[in-house]
Amino acid sequence: MSLRAKLLATYLVFVAALGLLGTWSAWRLEQAGAVSQRILSENYESVVAAQSMKESLERLDSAVLFAQLGQTERAQHQIDEHQKRFDAALARAAGNITEPGEREVVDAIRRGRDEYYRSFDEKPDYFTRIEPRFDALRADVDHLLQLNQAAMLRKSADANRATGRSIVMTIVVSAALVIAGLGFAVSLSGQIDRDADRLKTEFVGTASHELRTPLTTLQMGIGLLEEQISPRATARQREILTMCREDAARLEHLVGDLLDLSKIESGRMSPIMSLVAADTLVKGALEPSRARIDASGIELQVEIDPNLPDVMADPSQIERVVANLIANAVSATPRGGRIVVSAYRAGERVEVSVADTGRGIPREYLPRLFGKFTQVPGAATGSAGLGLAISQQIVRAHGGDIRVASEPGHGATFTFVLPVARRPTDSARETQS
Repeated sequence: MSLRAKLLATYLVFVAALGLLGTWSAWRLEQAGAVSQRILSENYESVVAAQSMKESLERLDSAVLFAQLGQTERAQHQIDEHQKRFDAALARAAGNITEPGEREVVDAIRRGRDEYYRSFDEKPDYFTRIEPRFDALRADVDHLLQLNQAAMLRKSADANRATGRSIVMTIVVSAALVIAGLGFAVSLSGQIDRDADRLKTEFVGTASHELRTPLTTLQMGIGLLEEQISPRATARQREILTMCREDAARLEHLVGDLLDLSKIESGRMSPIMSLVAADTLVKGALEPSRARIDASGIELQVEIDPNLPDVMADPSQIERVVANLIANAVSATPRGGRIVVSAYRAGERVEVSVADTGRGIPREYLPRLFGKFTQVPGAATGSAGLGLAISQQIVRAHGGDIRVASEPGHGATFTFVLPVARRPTDSARETQS
């Protein structure tokens, strides 16, 4: 099978898997909605009926007390009204039997009601005959209410667990598809020439773009679940839903990084160069990261030579490089540590360094630290290991390079180099010589 056929077949399988994943996710969301609808149709009606019976019982009890005190006319009017309400609520509950043991409870309520109603005609002493029957009937109604409320909570918890598992599985499968596509591309890298490498880059970019559709569906589903979650949901259920949302956001960030890296490697994200003072460039790139450093309780020390020469650079891309290096330094440095950002001239280059007093990097990881998906043991989770790879591509596109020096336990220093801008007078002088 030719390389083109292999890539095409793999791409078709990948798209088919994404289609199945999206279909499966939509089906699971539909199932979660069906569970919610079943809860409303099966249990909610009985809960409302039980609450109505409890309210009517309380009013009937008050009416009996009025009768005991001699207010017969007022008591009889209230008794007639709330007997009708109680009977109507009991009929609704009897017509909506959905849980095991619920019919027996309804039958007990019916018997208790009949005994309670008979006591109105017998007119016995309230405390010896009427109150015990009232208490027994109210206990049966409470039993019916609790039976249906427990069923609602149980069904809701089952639905939330199933939805949570589905969301996690969707994320895992999506990430596995991305990694599988990258792994396949890497396995062919030793067999293909420059054109095949370009095809690999396009494949990764296209696959990452395709991932955004099911990912958007997933995030919409999580958002709907957060909006419609039951007020009776537990703190643990809400925590699981928050975790799903955060994992989906991390996956979205991963897909964005993959797309950017693909664009950089294919030349579709070339820097837009402009002449800029190096000290202004570094200070401007550092500014967006100050808040994160302050929030982490880390001291920031800036050492920038005010007489740095001009460089040709894309400020937005250099800002991303500095932000990536600062983010790595913050995650590796404990509270109370220090980050030093320095910039100085070294011959015809401007060197910018970000040094920290964190845990450092094991030596065996230094040679491959700028590779894709490289993660150092002990580093903060939540990163896909693409930040340094993107930073290296950006710096190289500027005609510079990036390096790292580190010893475990003694922090790390990342340094990237930008060439000094060559002015027209310099070019003219070289031509004359």
